[in-house]
Amino acid sequence: MDDIAGNSRICFSVITEIELFSWKSAAQFDFDLVNMFVDMSVLLELKKDIRKKASELRRQYDLELPDAIVAATAIVHGLTLITDNTTDFVGIEKLSLLNPFDPQ
Repeated sequence: MDDIAGNSRICFSVITEIELFSWKSAAQFDFDLVNMFVDMSVLLELKKDIRKKASELRRQYDLELPDAIVAATAIVHGLTLITDNTTDFVGIEKLSLLNPFDPQ
């Protein structure tokens, strides 16, 4: 993760926080790591500009609600969305994507 973040802070949407804490197969050790990660990161709240952008993205790209919120959060804040699930986000205008597992 340090290679990806460099000197930047890790930021994520409230949806990502919910997804992290919904991890069904996680052991207590995993949740301890998630808690540590969350505590070191910046949580980006679901404010009006993000809600509006998420609605636009759902209409334009037929995204599921969580994906629309995550993408909107990245776009509104000018951030790169880091995910191994880039297929759901490909082609979204103004969205910068990075798959950390892509060997580019």
